[in-house]
Amino acid sequence: MNMKRLCFLALMIMLLAYPQLFAETIGNENWGFKFTVPSGWLYQQGPDGAVLGHNTVAGMIIVMPHMASNVQEVIGEMQQGLVEEGVQLYPAGDLQKVGDGIISGDYQGLFNGQQVSASVIGTVSPSGGGAYIFALALPQEFSKELGSAAISIAKNMQYMKTDSGSLMAHFAGSWASFSSNTEDYITFFANGRYSNEYIASYSGEFTDAFSGEQTGSWGVAGGEEELGRWSVRGNKRNGTIHLQSSDGSTYEIHYEVHVENGVTYWSEYYFNGSFYMKNTE
Repeated sequence: MNMKRLCFLALMIMLLAYPQLFAETIGNENWGFKFTVPSGWLYQQGPDGAVLGHNTVAGMIIVMPHMASNVQEVIGEMQQGLVEEGVQLYPAGDLQKVGDGIISGDYQGLFNGQQVSASVIGTVSPSGGGAYIFALALPQEFSKELGSAAISIAKNMQYMKTDSGSLMAHFAGSWASFSSNTEDYITFFANGRYSNEYIASYSGEFTDAFSGEQTGSWGVAGGEEELGRWSVRGNKRNGTIHLQSSDGSTYEIHYEVHVENGVTYWSEYYFNGSFYMKNTE
Protein backbone atom coordinates (compact mmCIF):
# COMPACT_ATOMS: atom_id res chain seq x y z
CA MET A 1 0.00 0.00 0.00
CA ASN A 2 1.51 3.35 -0.98
CA MET A 3 1.80 6.31 1.38
CA LYS A 4 -1.13 8.23 -0.14
CA ARG A 5 -3.54 5.34 0.31
CA LEU A 6 -2.19 4.49 3.78
CA CYS A 7 -2.52 8.09 5.02
CA PHE A 8 -5.98 8.46 3.51
CA LEU A 9 -7.19 5.18 5.06
CA ALA A 10 -5.81 6.10 8.49
CA LEU A 11 -7.41 9.55 8.36
CA MET A 12 -10.78 8.14 7.27
CA ILE A 13 -10.72 5.72 10.22
CA MET A 14 -9.90 8.59 12.59
CA LEU A 15 -12.62 10.72 11.03
CA LEU A 16 -15.25 8.06 11.75
CA ALA A 17 -14.03 7.71 15.34
CA TYR A 18 -13.47 11.41 16.03
CA PRO A 19 -16.03 13.71 14.37
CA GLN A 20 -14.32 16.74 15.93
CA LEU A 21 -11.57 16.42 13.33
CA PHE A 22 -13.31 19.19 11.36
CA ALA A 23 -12.54 21.80 14.07
CA GLU A 24 -10.83 24.82 12.49
CA THR A 25 -8.16 25.65 15.11
CA ILE A 26 -5.95 23.25 17.04
CA GLY A 27 -3.10 23.57 19.52
CA ASN A 28 -2.62 23.94 23.26
CA GLU A 29 -0.58 25.78 25.86
CA ASN A 30 1.86 22.89 26.20
CA TRP A 31 2.84 23.38 22.57
CA GLY A 32 2.88 27.15 23.00
CA PHE A 33 0.86 27.76 19.84
CA LYS A 34 -2.30 27.06 17.89
CA PHE A 35 -3.04 27.26 14.18
CA THR A 36 -5.88 27.21 11.67
CA VAL A 37 -6.32 23.95 9.77
CA PRO A 38 -6.21 24.62 6.00
CA SER A 39 -9.55 24.23 4.24
CA GLY A 40 -10.27 20.64 3.19
CA TRP A 41 -7.65 19.08 5.45
CA LEU A 42 -8.38 16.51 8.18
CA TYR A 43 -6.30 16.12 11.31
CA GLN A 44 -5.65 14.13 14.44
CA GLN A 45 -4.13 15.85 17.46
CA GLY A 46 -2.03 14.16 20.15
CA PRO A 47 0.07 15.33 23.11
CA ASP A 48 3.21 15.68 20.98
CA GLY A 49 1.77 17.27 17.85
CA ALA A 50 -0.70 16.84 15.01
CA VAL A 51 -0.93 14.91 11.74
CA LEU A 52 -2.91 16.30 8.80
CA GLY A 53 -4.02 14.67 5.56
CA HIS A 54 -6.22 15.34 2.56
CA ASN A 55 -8.48 13.06 0.53
CA THR A 56 -7.05 14.23 -2.82
CA VAL A 57 -3.58 15.62 -1.98
CA ALA A 58 -0.91 12.94 -1.61
CA GLY A 59 1.27 12.83 1.51
CA MET A 60 0.84 14.21 5.00
CA ILE A 61 1.76 17.16 7.19
CA ILE A 62 3.20 16.70 10.69
CA VAL A 63 3.28 19.62 13.14
CA MET A 64 5.49 19.30 16.24
CA PRO A 65 6.43 21.84 18.92
CA HIS A 66 10.04 22.65 19.72
CA MET A 67 11.71 24.66 22.46
CA ALA A 68 14.55 26.36 20.59
CA SER A 69 15.02 29.87 21.98
CA ASN A 70 15.65 31.78 18.73
CA VAL A 71 15.90 31.65 14.93
CA GLN A 72 19.63 30.86 15.04
CA GLU A 73 19.01 27.67 17.04
CA VAL A 74 16.29 26.58 14.62
CA ILE A 75 18.55 27.19 11.62
CA GLY A 76 21.31 25.19 13.30
CA GLU A 77 19.01 22.24 13.93
CA MET A 78 17.57 22.36 10.40
CA GLN A 79 21.03 22.48 8.82
CA GLN A 80 22.06 19.35 10.73
CA GLY A 81 18.98 17.45 9.59
CA LEU A 82 15.96 16.39 11.59
CA VAL A 83 15.84 12.91 13.06
CA GLU A 84 12.89 11.66 15.09
CA GLU A 85 11.57 8.17 15.69
CA GLY A 86 10.80 6.77 12.24
CA VAL A 87 11.87 9.99 10.46
CA GLN A 88 15.29 10.85 9.01
CA LEU A 89 15.40 14.01 6.89
CA TYR A 90 18.43 15.88 5.58
CA PRO A 91 18.70 19.17 3.64
CA ALA A 92 18.59 18.98 -0.17
CA GLY A 93 19.42 22.67 -0.65
CA ASP A 94 19.82 25.98 1.12
CA LEU A 95 17.42 27.19 3.79
CA GLN A 96 15.29 30.25 3.04
CA LYS A 97 13.49 32.83 5.14
CA VAL A 98 9.83 32.85 4.04
CA GLY A 99 8.41 35.12 6.72
CA ASP A 100 9.12 36.74 10.07
CA GLY A 101 10.56 33.95 12.22
CA ILE A 102 9.84 31.33 9.52
CA ILE A 103 12.59 29.25 7.88
CA SER A 104 11.95 26.72 5.10
CA GLY A 105 13.99 24.14 3.21
CA ASP A 106 13.71 21.15 0.88
CA TYR A 107 14.69 17.77 2.33
CA GLN A 108 15.17 14.15 1.31
CA GLY A 109 15.16 11.12 3.54
CA LEU A 110 13.16 8.31 5.05
CA PHE A 111 9.78 8.06 6.72
CA ASN A 112 9.11 4.70 8.38
CA GLY A 113 11.77 3.21 6.11
CA GLN A 114 10.29 4.62 2.90
CA GLN A 115 12.05 7.19 0.69
CA VAL A 116 10.31 10.57 0.77
CA SER A 117 10.67 14.17 -0.36
CA ALA A 118 9.80 16.85 2.15
CA SER A 119 9.45 20.52 2.80
CA VAL A 120 10.41 21.37 6.38
CA ILE A 121 9.44 24.66 7.97
CA GLY A 122 10.71 25.95 11.31
CA THR A 123 8.84 28.73 13.08
CA VAL A 124 9.92 30.71 16.13
CA SER A 125 7.72 32.42 18.71
CA PRO A 126 8.75 35.92 19.85
CA SER A 127 9.10 34.47 23.37
CA GLY A 128 11.00 31.34 22.26
CA GLY A 129 9.84 27.92 21.17
CA GLY A 130 7.73 27.33 18.08
CA ALA A 131 6.92 24.58 15.61
CA TYR A 132 8.46 22.28 13.06
CA ILE A 133 6.16 21.56 10.14
CA PHE A 134 6.97 18.54 7.95
CA ALA A 135 5.21 18.15 4.57
CA LEU A 136 6.03 14.59 3.43
CA ALA A 137 5.22 12.58 0.30
CA LEU A 138 6.72 9.99 -1.99
CA PRO A 139 9.22 11.75 -4.30
CA GLN A 140 6.98 11.36 -7.37
CA GLU A 141 3.88 12.54 -5.47
CA PHE A 142 5.15 15.68 -3.72
CA SER A 143 2.98 18.56 -4.93
CA LYS A 144 2.70 22.32 -4.80
CA GLU A 145 -0.60 21.91 -2.92
CA LEU A 146 1.10 19.95 -0.13
CA GLY A 147 3.85 22.54 0.28
CA SER A 148 1.38 25.45 0.15
CA ALA A 149 -0.73 23.93 2.94
CA ALA A 150 2.37 23.65 5.15
CA ILE A 151 3.31 27.30 4.47
CA SER A 152 -0.27 28.33 5.28
CA ILE A 153 -0.01 26.63 8.68
CA ALA A 154 3.29 28.39 9.41
CA LYS A 155 1.97 31.82 8.49
CA ASN A 156 -1.18 31.39 10.57
CA MET A 157 0.56 30.37 13.80
CA GLN A 158 -0.84 32.04 16.91
CA TYR A 159 1.61 31.91 19.80
CA MET A 160 0.50 31.69 23.40
CA LYS A 161 2.23 33.48 26.23
CA THR A 162 2.97 31.13 29.11
CA ASP A 163 4.04 32.05 32.62
CA SER A 164 7.32 30.15 32.43
CA GLY A 165 8.66 32.00 35.48
CA SER A 166 6.11 30.48 37.84
CA LEU A 167 6.58 27.07 36.25
CA MET A 168 10.34 27.26 36.73
CA ALA A 169 9.78 28.23 40.36
CA HIS A 170 7.45 25.25 40.77
CA PHE A 171 9.95 22.73 39.41
CA ALA A 172 13.10 24.31 40.87
CA GLY A 173 14.62 21.95 43.42
CA SER A 174 15.96 18.40 43.69
CA TRP A 175 14.08 15.40 42.30
CA ALA A 176 14.88 11.71 42.76
CA SER A 177 13.83 8.42 41.21
CA PHE A 178 14.76 4.96 42.47
CA SER A 179 14.57 1.44 41.11
CA SER A 180 16.02 -1.81 42.41
CA ASN A 181 19.36 -1.12 40.70
CA THR A 182 19.43 2.58 39.82
CA GLU A 183 19.22 6.01 41.39
CA ASP A 184 18.58 9.17 39.38
CA TYR A 185 18.93 12.63 40.91
CA ILE A 186 18.12 15.76 38.94
CA THR A 187 18.28 19.29 40.32
CA PHE A 188 16.65 22.21 38.53
CA PHE A 189 18.18 25.48 39.67
CA ALA A 190 16.15 28.69 39.62
CA ASN A 191 18.78 30.38 37.44
CA GLY A 192 18.06 28.00 34.54
CA ARG A 193 20.89 25.55 35.18
CA TYR A 194 20.49 21.85 36.02
CA SER A 195 22.56 18.91 37.18
CA ASN A 196 21.72 15.26 36.71
CA GLU A 197 23.44 12.37 38.50
CA TYR A 198 22.71 8.79 37.54
CA ILE A 199 23.97 5.85 39.61
CA ALA A 200 23.63 2.17 38.69
CA SER A 201 24.62 -0.71 40.96
CA TYR A 202 24.28 -4.45 40.58
CA SER A 203 25.10 -7.29 42.94
CA GLY A 204 24.73 -11.02 43.25
CA GLU A 205 26.09 -14.22 44.79
CA PHE A 206 28.93 -16.47 43.65
CA THR A 207 27.79 -20.09 43.43
CA ASP A 208 30.01 -23.18 43.32
CA ALA A 209 29.42 -24.86 39.97
CA PHE A 210 29.64 -28.38 41.46
CA SER A 211 28.07 -28.14 44.91
CA GLY A 212 25.60 -25.33 44.19
CA GLU A 213 26.62 -23.67 47.43
CA GLN A 214 27.01 -19.88 47.68
CA THR A 215 30.67 -19.03 48.12
CA GLY A 216 30.53 -15.24 48.29
CA SER A 217 28.95 -12.13 46.88
CA TRP A 218 29.83 -9.57 44.22
CA GLY A 219 28.84 -6.02 43.43
CA VAL A 220 29.57 -3.35 40.85
CA ALA A 221 28.55 0.30 40.74
CA GLY A 222 28.96 3.15 38.30
CA GLY A 223 27.59 6.60 37.68
CA GLU A 224 27.64 9.66 35.49
CA GLU A 225 26.86 13.34 35.95
CA GLU A 226 25.49 15.84 33.46
CA LEU A 227 25.27 19.63 33.61
CA GLY A 228 23.43 22.12 31.42
CA ARG A 229 20.49 24.49 31.06
CA TRP A 230 16.74 23.86 31.33
CA SER A 231 13.46 25.49 30.41
CA VAL A 232 9.84 24.42 30.75
CA ARG A 233 6.58 24.81 28.85
CA GLY A 234 3.08 23.74 29.80
CA ASN A 235 1.27 23.97 33.11
CA LYS A 236 1.63 22.41 36.54
CA ARG A 237 -0.24 19.30 35.48
CA ASN A 238 1.63 18.36 32.32
CA GLY A 239 4.04 19.72 29.76
CA THR A 240 7.65 19.50 28.61
CA ILE A 241 11.00 20.29 30.24
CA HIS A 242 13.75 21.01 27.71
CA LEU A 243 17.34 20.17 28.67
CA GLN A 244 20.47 21.33 26.88
CA SER A 245 23.59 19.70 28.27
CA SER A 246 26.98 21.38 28.40
CA ASP A 247 28.13 19.31 25.39
CA GLY A 248 25.30 20.75 23.26
CA SER A 249 23.03 17.68 23.34
CA THR A 250 19.32 18.34 23.85
CA TYR A 251 16.70 16.22 25.58
CA GLU A 252 13.03 16.56 26.42
CA ILE A 253 11.25 15.39 29.56
CA HIS A 254 7.50 14.99 29.22
CA TYR A 255 6.05 15.44 32.70
CA GLU A 256 2.69 14.65 34.28
CA VAL A 257 1.68 15.18 37.89
CA HIS A 258 0.85 12.15 40.03
CA VAL A 259 -2.88 11.85 40.71
CA GLU A 260 -4.27 9.03 42.85
CA ASN A 261 -7.83 8.53 44.08
CA GLY A 262 -8.66 12.07 43.03
CA VAL A 263 -5.78 13.60 45.02
CA THR A 264 -3.06 15.56 43.18
CA TYR A 265 0.46 15.25 44.60
CA TRP A 266 2.30 18.37 43.45
CA SER A 267 5.72 17.14 44.62
CA GLU A 268 5.39 13.87 42.69
CA TYR A 269 5.63 13.63 38.90
CA TYR A 270 6.16 11.16 36.11
CA PHE A 271 9.14 12.26 34.00
CA ASN A 272 9.00 10.37 30.69
CA GLY A 273 6.94 7.72 32.49
CA SER A 274 9.29 7.26 35.47
CA PHE A 275 8.17 8.31 38.96
CA TYR A 276 10.10 11.18 40.60
CA MET A 277 9.65 12.79 43.99
CA LYS A 278 10.77 16.29 44.95
CA ASN A 279 12.83 16.89 48.08
CA THR A 280 10.65 19.30 50.05
CA GLU A 281 12.90 19.60 53.11
